[in-house]
Amino acid sequence: MELRSDFEVKWLPRVSDKEVTSVSDVLKMFKSLGKRHQEEFWIVLLTTNNTVIGKKCINIGTTTSAIVDIQEIARCAILTNAQAILSIHNHPSGDPTPSQDDIRLANRLKDALSLFNIRLLDFIIISKDKDYSFASKNML
Repeated sequence: MELRSDFEVKWLPRVSDKEVTSVSDVLKMFKSLGKRHQEEFWIVLLTTNNTVIGKKCINIGTTTSAIVDIQEIARCAILTNAQAILSIHNHPSGDPTPSQDDIRLANRLKDALSLFNIRLLDFIIISKDKDYSFASKNML
């Protein structure tokens, strides 16, 4: 198999030189996500000192779910030399309480990324007026 020489990570522009220090920093980046009518799953890629490398939408789904490809997330992290990831998605229902699928996905994502020494710092769910952080609930 031959690697394409034209493959670059141009689709992932640097967002800022801002360091992410709290959930509120992430919520500011995604404040409009809670008002969307379809579920969207995003990742924020970070350096060792939690400086934002970029952010990427992994999938836009339906009103009740979005398919998440863990392989795509790992690929993005590896190609950008990310050392940590934050995952963010919305619940259009208005209730940010994680479902059993959310809990399973968070654990699978954490385990998969750890194979590459990439940390999953948080798995955040946003709704219109509330949010849920797995890290703040000691669920990661």
